[in-house]
Amino acid sequence: MVSTQAVQLRTGSRQIGIALLVGYLLVYAGMLFAMRRSNFDVNESLLVFIFLGVGFSLAAWLLTIGVHPLTYTILEPRSELEIIGAYLVSVVVVVT
Repeated sequence: MVSTQAVQLRTGSRQIGIALLVGYLLVYAGMLFAMRRSNFDVNESLLVFIFLGVGFSLAAWLLTIGVHPLTYTILEPRSELEIIGAYLVSVVVVVT
């Protein structure tokens, strides 16, 4: 039997997710509108959105149906966060 709190948490998370998706789509539509007004070709942006935004997200969703998260504990979260942060900074430096 599912508790009321779990159902409320799931419903709240879903509403937040939908709100974030709608917000993202509004920002994307606004940027396409601004690009169109500035005489940029929006076809390339739409193609990138279809492949990266929709295609990869759909592929990730299909590949992870039925997958459950691993149960593990983080022993030293601060040191692990520092290591991941240093790694991400180095990746950003190399990429840019």
